[in-house]
Amino acid sequence: MEFLQNIMLGLENIASLYILCLIVLGVGIGIVIGAIPGLSATMAVGLAIPITFGMDAMPGLALLISLYVGALTGGLISATLLKIPGTPASIVTTLDGYPMARKNPGKALGYGIVASFLGGGFSYICLLTLAPLCAEIAVKLGSFELFSLIMCAMVMIADSTQSGFIKAAIAGFIGMLIATVGIAPIDGTTRFTFDIWQLASGFDQTSVLLGLFALPPLLEVVQKYDEPLPEYSLNFKEILPSRADLKDSAWNIIRSSFIGTWVGILPGAGAVTASIVAYNQAKNASPHPETFGKGDKDGIIASETANNAVSGGAMIPMLTLGIPGCPVAALLLSGLIIKDLQPGPALFASNPGLVYGFFLSFILANVAMLALMLILLKPFAMLLKVRTCYMVPFILVMCVIGSFVMNNQMTDVWVLIGFGLVGYVLERNGFPLSSLVLGLILGPIAEINLREGLTASHGSFMPLVTRPVSLAFLILAVIVFVYPRVKAYRRKKLAAGVAA
Repeated sequence: MEFLQNIMLGLENIASLYILCLIVLGVGIGIVIGAIPGLSATMAVGLAIPITFGMDAMPGLALLISLYVGALTGGLISATLLKIPGTPASIVTTLDGYPMARKNPGKALGYGIVASFLGGGFSYICLLTLAPLCAEIAVKLGSFELFSLIMCAMVMIADSTQSGFIKAAIAGFIGMLIATVGIAPIDGTTRFTFDIWQLASGFDQTSVLLGLFALPPLLEVVQKYDEPLPEYSLNFKEILPSRADLKDSAWNIIRSSFIGTWVGILPGAGAVTASIVAYNQAKNASPHPETFGKGDKDGIIASETANNAVSGGAMIPMLTLGIPGCPVAALLLSGLIIKDLQPGPALFASNPGLVYGFFLSFILANVAMLALMLILLKPFAMLLKVRTCYMVPFILVMCVIGSFVMNNQMTDVWVLIGFGLVGYVLERNGFPLSSLVLGLILGPIAEINLREGLTASHGSFMPLVTRPVSLAFLILAVIVFVYPRVKAYRRKKLAAGVAA
């Protein structure tokens, strides 16, 4: 009964023409941004955060959510037609999307669009049903348990990146170090400000995130300004897959939806990881694996279903624990905090209407995405004829304005530029920016919980290992770190034995 009442409260929060128009507009702009190679869902949401300052909480969050959903799906347009992923989440889609598009672009895009809709829909239903249950469990966790959980999440983040554990751990540590600038929680000590009063409140998170995720791609785009535009056909016929096609791929859709949602729940794993795992599972389960990479519909379906399912899964730890599952979730977390809304179990109790409106916005954005992709697919695809470098000045100006209006001071603009250069250097050297951002977000949460726990225990660290739940999280972190290395060592030893 309470669940249905909360659903009705959520519907009341979003049942206005203004919010519905924002959702449709956000999805449309998101698709455009996602379809343009070099731009990303993270950039779309980051650029929009300053726009939401003058809005109430629900309209602002609905706009950010719709941009995220649209951009995540828009990446399949260029991935399929040009073999250039519009967003990192669509990298795996190019493997089968482009070969199929050479024969039938409409069909290739149709599989991707429907798979994106089904994968996203599955994860949003999971978000709607699982998040309240997770919040009930989370409210029972103490400071030491939350600290151990965050440490476990950081290990998972570092171990799940393709850059390797060492580089991911270094990036995460840099993020946590950046978060220490300013006034310390609880005791109010000023740290690492170097007598610059503007840094007393620390680095502005929006400026840091925009610098890390918006400027490095722009620098990459500028370097490739003279590359010729690839040719492609716009002969869209039979876009929607048949009922027989969907029935044949039903298990692939269900499996990939589960994979994407689960990977989304794991902090830091991200849409690319989900796509790779789902694609490999689909290939292993296929009776004709040799067709993968040559235009197999199951390859497109697995990739797009999984990477869109990540979006709902990533919101579960963000809303219930304040732990973002991906960089976009970190930006949405910032959007909530800006509105004086602290994610966590208390938010479900204090403002259920907004929380369930948040859930339902994802579902409405998913429906709007399907409709807009089918109706405006041809015009959206025409955007691929515009050179990406022409977008650079506009996006750069938006970044600067977005940073400045946060606090009306030039310091934030310098922070934007500085972290843009830092992000570019780190990315060029293989350090994952997602780990840095999650370290930046999770670092203060871990510090506050550790300090609160130590205050309650009179400075003793023993509760970290004497409390069962805290100990379980620490043991899980050790297993996550040790198991892959033991497995790799055994594989290497076995290979050496076979070679001998």
